[in-house]
Order: sequence, then C-alpha cells, then structure tokens
Amino acid sequence: MAIVASGAAAPSQTKPPQVVKQFPLDERTVYEIPISRDAPTTLMFPSAPTAIEAANVSANPETPAPVLLAYTPGRYFFSVRALEPTAKAAVNVVWKNKTYVVRFAVTGEPYASVTFYEDDLAGRGAASRRRATPETLLGLLDRAKS
Repeated sequence: MAIVASGAAAPSQTKPPQVVKQFPLDERTVYEIPISRDAPTTLMFPSAPTAIEAANVSANPETPAPVLLAYTPGRYFFSVRALEPTAKAAVNVVWKNKTYVVRFAVTGEPYASVTFYEDDLAGRGAASRRRATPETLLGLLDRAKS
C-alpha cells in the first residue's frame, strides 16, 4: 500500500490519505472499493473492458444515482465518485470473457486509484510457481561445466 501526500508537510488531519492499491484479477473475488464524495476513484484494467454493467450508478450527472461513473468505451480505465454521503453501488466488469464484481461504498479512507493486473503477467503464473531447488541448480551447473 502506498500513501501519497502532496507537498513536504504531513497530510492534514481533516483530509484522508490518498490510497493507491493494486489487486490481481480473480473472477472469484468480490472487490470492495471505498470511495468518497470529494475525489474520484479510478480503476485501471490491463486492457479495455468489454462491458460494464452497474447498479446504483449513472454516467450522466443529471440522472439521479448514488454514484457517478465516468467511462469512455475503449479506454482501460473508469472513475467513480459518490454523489451521496452514504452511497453504495456495484459494477460488474466483463474483461476477457470473465466477469469481475466490484462494490463501492463511501468510507473515511477512500482509494484514489486501483490497478488490476493479470497474475500471469505479474510473474506469478505457472512458470514462476516452479521454484528452482538446490538440486535443480546444481544439475544445471554440472551440465554447464560439461
């Protein structure tokens, strides 16, 4: 978790810290994302989502909903901001033929940014799970010597 403060001074007591998060994409996980009325929370995907379906969310400020969504089709990200002090909403993001469930709620410590990443691209795929044992390394050294 990274906390970013503007300027050299410590963050003020009245403003919550800006929290930046990263999560591996897992269609079996419900992501609980805290948001606020004062600032947007931006969610970034590895590539453009195929579809976004939502409840209690509106992309039009004139259409009443507890949460405002800003999204341009084809972009890798979208942003949300609460319009009500106790706003709660849910978004299903379809990406690479899988559905990812994201729930939003207003809290005192909202996330400023959330980046979702593919576990395989982050080096945690099947190849990296095969750890090199001392025996394997010694065998490779012996092979290299001969």
